[in-house]
Amino acid sequence: MFKNSISSLERILYNPLFIVLMTPLTYMLVGTVYALRFTHFHFLPFVSLYIFLLIHQFLKKRVTEVDVLSKDFLTSTWILLGLVSLFLLIYFIFYVSKLVGILLILYSILIHFHFYLKQMELPFLSNVLLSFFKGLILTFASFFIQIPFIPTGLFKWSIPLILINFLVESCEYDPLSIKNYPLSDKISFSTRLLLMLTIGLSYFIVLFGLFSTFQFYLLFFVLTIPALIKVVQAYYLHDHDQNTNLKKRQVHGFAIVYYLVFSLTAFSSLFF
Repeated sequence: MFKNSISSLERILYNPLFIVLMTPLTYMLVGTVYALRFTHFHFLPFVSLYIFLLIHQFLKKRVTEVDVLSKDFLTSTWILLGLVSLFLLIYFIFYVSKLVGILLILYSILIHFHFYLKQMELPFLSNVLLSFFKGLILTFASFFIQIPFIPTGLFKWSIPLILINFLVESCEYDPLSIKNYPLSDKISFSTRLLLMLTIGLSYFIVLFGLFSTFQFYLLFFVLTIPALIKVVQAYYLHDHDQNTNLKKRQVHGFAIVYYLVFSLTAFSSLFF
């Protein structure tokens, strides 16, 4: 019974559609939870930001398959999604916050052209920029659309999120490679060490850097261990035995669980 329940949860967690739909939402959760400490929930900006990030979630995969500057990129579907993104940017700039609008424009530019950094043999820079925007800037934006100021405490909360996003990006492309090969095809010792340090540092910051804020609610992070074990098994114990796409989905699944548990911990510590 227990094993069947775990298997069912894993099928949901590693489902590609679930990952695509949940990932943009997780980028917004921590900032939104923190904002609820100061204000009530604003639905329209939240949904608008989610739609914008969801479009760019699809776009990130698209630009790895088709050159963003080529004619093949501009299909009717992507033109429509581009117009929706433009409309949302106008909404944010004129009706929510110019600062948020500018940050989202920069994020959109990064998503459109990050793959060129990889082609220029700069995967580490690409991974760092994407991690910084997803872990810090989007957390700030999700807070700011609820209430227009940024508390200093939110920066400390964002550091482990940046690290988790770096893990995800690095499992797409090796940050230490000058040949730009996908990490799952060939993983070097230095990259293994870097990713293990990234995971360890993210937990260290949460457990010790945020203990004064979260206190005993940090016990919720025990819930991330099963997903973490799957990542370790996939990339460190059975690196050549598993399907490449499955391993990537396991990393994305771990990141989703980490974000959800972080948000649950934050919500509990702030309101209970």
